[in-house]
Amino acid sequence: MPQNSQNKLTYFIGIGGIGISALARWYKAHGFRIQGSDLSPSSTTKELASEGAMIKIGPHNAGNLPPEASCVIYNQAISQDNPELLKARKLKIPTFSYPERLGELTRMYKTVAIAGAHGKSTTTSLTSLILEKAGFDPTVIVGTKLKEFAPPQEGNNFKNGKGEYLVIEADEWKASFLHYFPYAALITNIDREHLDFYKNLSDIKKAFLRFISNIHPYGLVVLNKDNKNLYSLKNKIKKPVVWYSIKSKNAAAIKKVLRIPGAHNLSNAVGAYTLTKALGVKHKPALKALAAYTGAWRRSELRGQVFGAEIFDDYGHHPTEIKATLAGFKEKYSDHKIICVFQPHQRKRLKLLFKDFTRAFNSADELILLDIYGVAGRDEDKKSSSSQNLAVAVQKETRRNVGVAATLSELTSLLKEKIKQPTKTTIIMMGAGDINEWTNSLLCLP
Repeated sequence: MPQNSQNKLTYFIGIGGIGISALARWYKAHGFRIQGSDLSPSSTTKELASEGAMIKIGPHNAGNLPPEASCVIYNQAISQDNPELLKARKLKIPTFSYPERLGELTRMYKTVAIAGAHGKSTTTSLTSLILEKAGFDPTVIVGTKLKEFAPPQEGNNFKNGKGEYLVIEADEWKASFLHYFPYAALITNIDREHLDFYKNLSDIKKAFLRFISNIHPYGLVVLNKDNKNLYSLKNKIKKPVVWYSIKSKNAAAIKKVLRIPGAHNLSNAVGAYTLTKALGVKHKPALKALAAYTGAWRRSELRGQVFGAEIFDDYGHHPTEIKATLAGFKEKYSDHKIICVFQPHQRKRLKLLFKDFTRAFNSADELILLDIYGVAGRDEDKKSSSSQNLAVAVQKETRRNVGVAATLSELTSLLKEKIKQPTKTTIIMMGAGDINEWTNSLLCLP
């Protein structure tokens, strides 16, 4: 890890990513000068610029890289032939991927890592806020924005604590989490996700077992007993495990105070409670923290009203997440019409999980699909699947009409048609791409 940080410059390629931007904030908080680049502007890049970071927006260019940079950290999505990365290596500037550098931080702190296919951000948020409430004052790097860590206005994905603990979100994509060496770790679940990197479910399970082997020999392993893929590994895990379940006696007390909907969020909360209790947090402060939590950025986030209907943003992009989130909304707003506007994220994910997607929207009363959000460096196949294909398949599966919108005007017309007063209506804008920008545009309509 870097020493003598005073005035040293660290350059971040793809600085707008939710994880790497939090790491950039850690560097800034520890005295480094920050510069970086990203393909397009976002609320995150604008926030970082307002905090003093110099950021180049647009196609990556070797000329963007300041030759005086002491270190270059790049987003995992960046290709190895990126011109800024090649320039850094030509100048013999040390280069590290985001998980490699975050991995070094995990050795500096008593690290608590939250892993799993789904629920990482919410569980990391809840764990962080419980530890904060209990006086641990942790440093936090999380894959969402928490208003409790504001400023900026939307909330923050980083908190610079003075305590010995670091709480991080440990992503399994490209085996990122194998760079981390936590004292304690929680795994929410294992699912068929990131199949652009992993061969199959068995391959994914092996990666999670390797992650568990990285946990400190005298540390803490907390696992979700309700997830069959995770529980199937019980005889292969060579460390003592604390299992949690929504069927446990503490789950009922947690459900009474929890303000975020759905069985999946109850599971996330029970996991965070179990983990923090094992770290020494008492029952009352843990429950108070859980009761105070109303959600995070793009996690069932209430944004306002459109045409008299409440509109929410949600990051769900995998069939399992979509099912769980929509079921939670249907439970909480049982007397509302639920309209889901979904933007598929990455063509290969849609292709590999196509059948699962056709059955993921059953809890929504109406479905509107936007065009697929293509991911730079991960969507070479432009013909594999489309939102139109998915619409036809969902219609066949559910025998109902599915709308498809390619423009804001088309989406606006479809929403007006589907929102019939005085029926109460809830709109969920869902996806991991730029669908939140569509929400922003809807909220600006007269």
